Amino acid sequence: DAAREIEGVTSIERIESPNYGEHLRVRFFAESEQSSPTILLVGHTDTVHARGSLAERPWRVEGGRIYAPGIFDMKANCVLALEALRACSTLKLNPRGEVVLLLTCDEETGSTTGRALVEAEAGRAACALVLEPPASGGRVKTGRKGTGIFEMEIEGRAAHAGLEPEKGVSAILELARQIERLHALNDPARGISINV
Repeated sequence: DAAREIEGVTSIERIESPNYGEHLRVRFFAESEQSSPTILLVGHTDTVHARGSLAERPWRVEGGRIYAPGIFDMKANCVLALEALRACSTLKLNPRGEVVLLLTCDEETGSTTGRALVEAEAGRAACALVLEPPASGGRVKTGRKGTGIFEMEIEGRAAHAGLEPEKGVSAILELARQIERLHALNDPARGISINV
């Protein structure tokens, strides 16, 4: 609704992401006279907070600041991007090319469907600006380490715990051993973090 009120908006697309919600792609200034490459603004609307968090910690305004789950990462910057584009439109400071605002809804869980959208838009863009919140002290984030999501499958062997325990293999015990080994790979000095 906020995007619809901005004069420079040329299209708004809601893209369903099963079990997550909707991605939002808003195109601005697509009818620009110049044929410069696209500027991509990337953000996300999901949060790490569990369902029900808003009921426990409701939206509130105190001292000119808004508090609610997910405000810092990254709802405030999604709003800021819309307001910057509104200002460009109002002041007739239209960029030379199209601006695409892409807000995905599954970033916190690995971008199952959002990744393809980001990659497709980034492939057409001259640059991509990610709306991540600042680092400590208000420093601008200029890079990000890579991530990976892995699944481990461990299979045990059943045996009677009282009569033949030696014939059994505990999948739970092996999983605990693997968790310890994975945790030992953490190396903050080298920027390696493993979260099981």
